[in-house]
Amino acid sequence: MQKVPFSPAETLYEALVCWNFIYYMDSCDNLGRLDADLIDFYKGEDLTDVIRCFFKNVDANDGWSGAIGPDYNPLTLQCIKACKGIRRPSLELRVTEDMPQEIWDAAIDSVKAGGGSLSFYNEELYQSSLAKTFPEIPQKDLLRFCGGGCTETMLAGISNVGSLDAGINLALIFERFMHSELLNSYTFEDFYKNFIIFSSDEIRTVLKAVSRSQKVRSQTKPQPMRTLLTDDCIDKELDFNNGGARYYWSVINIAGIINVIDSLSVIKKIIFTDKKLDGAAFLKAMDEGETFLNYPDILRHGTDSDEANCMAARLTEDICDIFEEERPYLGGKFLPSSIQFTTYSYAFVKQKLRRCLK
Repeated sequence: MQKVPFSPAETLYEALVCWNFIYYMDSCDNLGRLDADLIDFYKGEDLTDVIRCFFKNVDANDGWSGAIGPDYNPLTLQCIKACKGIRRPSLELRVTEDMPQEIWDAAIDSVKAGGGSLSFYNEELYQSSLAKTFPEIPQKDLLRFCGGGCTETMLAGISNVGSLDAGINLALIFERFMHSELLNSYTFEDFYKNFIIFSSDEIRTVLKAVSRSQKVRSQTKPQPMRTLLTDDCIDKELDFNNGGARYYWSVINIAGIINVIDSLSVIKKIIFTDKKLDGAAFLKAMDEGETFLNYPDILRHGTDSDEANCMAARLTEDICDIFEEERPYLGGKFLPSSIQFTTYSYAFVKQKLRRCLK
């Protein structure tokens, strides 16, 4: 600390000390692409224990994640070994077809330890999906992918993504809609289409609130550390939160979508196809605690059912299309995601509290 970060690091150890210092200065969020960005300092030393010390700092401060690979090097292997048995960071291993066997062996050994790391990311599919989602971004920038927060889509050092700017619980939206509209629906198509309209209104309200928040943040909440370390901010003479970063988009979490897929399948089967119950009887049974889990021929998502998978594809596409119709204040797009890393526990507590208050 007598040298770095005020003077440039010359050894890998000094670089790690500097990296740890900056991590604290930047509020202990995401550790970035450690193996890719520090390999120039590597001179053959084994600093697995030092990296593990850093990872323990990440865990102690409720830090999140970081990416390693796909340009595998000795530091990739040291990072994998260092994270064994540690809760966080949740290291995202970018997997390619030619990933070395020693990387596979170390990664599986780490997973067997039960700490939660590593997460395996299909590099080819991720890159093709990124290119489809962001056709305007050059491939060299897309290769800087690093899932921030839980696993939000970010490009290390060049993006301001708004890590989970909001959370939308689709299951709660569906619950409200079902109780208000099921009695008035005569066909499943009417019920489904009206649910998408209902969801669109709720989602748009959230997205507009996020844009307003971004505007206020750009005017009142500068981030000097991010501004210094994110490409283009200094050249543009703009703060990280005020248009300085190269790329902007906003990640919005959608919870409960699988529950809604299964709920739609149940309602379609029992009410509209088999006509075993009408809407009123169904809602009464639900209020009395009936789950319909044992109803014959209900095809739930995750059971390799073509019918359930079609319902999943349809709902996911229709919900995600809503996000394309709005734009964040800082530019880019709203990027829907489904990240249940720890968010499900907060949603459960909020739901219990809401019901108690009623």
